[in-house]
Amino acid sequence: MNHLRSIPVIDGNGDELTVYEFRDGRYLRKVRRMKLCTGELVERIDENTFAVTETGERLSRIAAT
Repeated sequence: MNHLRSIPVIDGNGDELTVYEFRDGRYLRKVRRMKLCTGELVERIDENTFAVTETGERLSRIAAT
């Protein structure tokens, strides 16, 4: 599993977390997976919004300054 990037996010309580994007697979088959720094699987809703798969909790990307 290859780490592609880290995305800083904030949850509804104002806690800052990190979403990690990984790429699994070899050859032509490449699957991207996203996990929160606490281990939960995350889905991308759009470019700036993510959701914890199990709970549906929304996370917002923190804008770079």
